[in-house]
Amino acid sequence: MIPGAAGRAFLEDHAFGIAAMDLFVVPTANFRLLYVLLVVRHERRIVVHWNTT
Repeated sequence: MIPGAAGRAFLEDHAFGIAAMDLFVVPTANFRLLYVLLVVRHERRIVVHWNTT
């Protein structure tokens, strides 16, 4: 990670091309597990894709 102002400038300049992915588990009321995949774009903080199994 780039510290300080240089790191912040880098993230602001490249936010349009950065995405984050998260995979997590959600337990249901009947003790089943749902696996959730979430992809978020940093430019506008919008969800690009999500899926559950």
